[in-house]
Amino acid sequence: MPTLISGSTGVNKIQDGTIVNADINASAAIAGSKLVMPSGSVLQVQSVVVTTVASSTVTDCSTIGGDVGLNVSITPLSSTSKFYVSVDIGIGSTVSGNTWVGILSKDGSKVGNGTDSGVHKGVLFRAPDHTGGSGTDTNHGVGASGSYMDSTSGTVGTARTYKLGLAGEGSTSYINQVESDYGGGTNHAAATRTSSTIVVMEIEK
Repeated sequence: MPTLISGSTGVNKIQDGTIVNADINASAAIAGSKLVMPSGSVLQVQSVVVTTVASSTVTDCSTIGGDVGLNVSITPLSSTSKFYVSVDIGIGSTVSGNTWVGILSKDGSKVGNGTDSGVHKGVLFRAPDHTGGSGTDTNHGVGASGSYMDSTSGTVGTARTYKLGLAGEGSTSYINQVESDYGGGTNHAAATRTSSTIVVMEIEK
């Protein structure tokens, strides 16, 4: 014969839909699949910051570019989410050339870039190498940034990797330093180096 635990707070008083926040212990491990997040909720954020100089010898913009450390692996928490990717390069440069580019990829395939058209290859962003001295001064340069919303949902528990690859017009391209790696002056602004970042947010659709 089953035992019935009764009383004003007995288990026989519990009904579907009657459990509130106060009834759940703070240390309770509740599976994410049991939680319903409203549309637009940020489920997680993963990021990588590169604070040192990194280089690439890739010049072919039909590829995913050279690896300069701007790679983020993220494991979906939801099967109905999308992924917002934001990239910022503090400064970029290319030796013996005038243009450098950032190319975005996911798991080894280009995503979020401009559309290819013949010899014109799509990239996430591009920037000039020289900005001072009527465009010839290798002591000065610019940074660049770009973003992409990947609406392709993933599989819960299966990681995906976003990468920002670097390619350039010259033989070697850099992030976080100008072409000449100028070192003149004491604490000179033109001698500074930068950091570069990639951030990926998983957002519920």
